[in-house]
Amino acid sequence: MDTCGAKAKTLNGAIKRICLFAAYDKGGIVHDYAVYYLKELSSFADIYYLAECEMPQGELEKIKPYVRASYAYKHGKYDFGSWQELIGKIGWPALAEYDELILANDSCFAPLSSLRKFFAEADADKEWDALGITKNYDMASRTWYLNSYFIILRRKLILSDIFRGLIDGIEPQKNFSEVCSKYEFPFTKECIRQGYSVKCYCSYVGRMYSEWREMIRHGCLFLKKKSFAGYSNAETVLWERFIKKHTDYDTELIKKYINSGGLYENPRKTRLKMIFRYMAKIASRFAYLQFHRGKRKLRLFGVYLINNRPKGDEAYYEDGSIPQLKITRKRSE
Repeated sequence: MDTCGAKAKTLNGAIKRICLFAAYDKGGIVHDYAVYYLKELSSFADIYYLAECEMPQGELEKIKPYVRASYAYKHGKYDFGSWQELIGKIGWPALAEYDELILANDSCFAPLSSLRKFFAEADADKEWDALGITKNYDMASRTWYLNSYFIILRRKLILSDIFRGLIDGIEPQKNFSEVCSKYEFPFTKECIRQGYSVKCYCSYVGRMYSEWREMIRHGCLFLKKKSFAGYSNAETVLWERFIKKHTDYDTELIKKYINSGGLYENPRKTRLKMIFRYMAKIASRFAYLQFHRGKRKLRLFGVYLINNRPKGDEAYYEDGSIPQLKITRKRSE
């Protein structure tokens, strides 16, 4: 389906938004959680969708009511490459008709709560040029960055040489880590260096996969799919009760995706991963070794023989280069 020639339309007020939505599924399926995500987002933006995989005929029909154009093919450039490909189809002149550009992907269950409230809060803050949901810190490059699963750029940044240079320079990469180090980390850093205002929505900084409960308590509307990798059906009550209490999200969408096998290759491999994970956790109580991203640690029976951290590690949570959006929000209990 292709309607890339269509002009920008105004949705929910005077702000015209376009969303470039990157997707991937190893089975070539548009899952129900993704359909729901696109449906909710379509009320606030014109969506252009590209899945970096082959899909059976009829899969893209599931999202036809919610997107302006959709494609599915392999290109080897991950999410940033999908955004590049979509801009190539849409064209820079058409992109310039919009006030805001949303870069998003299907790596999350979302939105957990009202997008209307989120966009109202985002619109009320006139200072930012780039707004992400969460921020994180890369120790190797000493770089604070916006997580790229959902970022909004305002017109000044859309038309900037920084963004044009990022998109024009995207090439196939060997793995996801290379994508992060070459595109995700440097983009935020360069925006800050050149004086653009970069902000994040969620006040909590932590590990998205293991600290998702705390992030939701602090207003995060997105839940990473990989947070559920390794969960069995017997454990669903442990997370389902929390999500029902703190969000408006339909947990059936999560359970359907888990049961589809989308998070892992097969049940046997998952069980083995869980066994090794528990064994490693027990072993770490007696011996722990880490030589990664500048960190060098060796602990035996609770005593650190080596414990060298990169300079600046202590200031991890004190960095103010990416402030929070100007909103008044009570922390959920």
